Amino acid sequence: MIKIIYFLIACNTCDLEKMYFNFDPTKYENCTEQADVIREQISSYYSSTDVKDQGWYTPNGKLVIGYRCE
Repeated sequence: MIKIIYFLIACNTCDLEKMYFNFDPTKYENCTEQADVIREQISSYYSSTDVKDQGWYTPNGKLVIGYRCE
């Protein structure tokens, strides 16, 4: 079974946090398509401000670094 693993970070000195999701080939053509949907479900995009860099952030402030399909 293919897994989609998202990587999150809470601070510069924190370890990466991983979130695991199962790839559903009955709903999506490929892993990237589903990963984009997941990113939009778990985070929101913010433009750069004086207190926060641009990027996709979870509701509790963790920065989404990226994902991997394996």
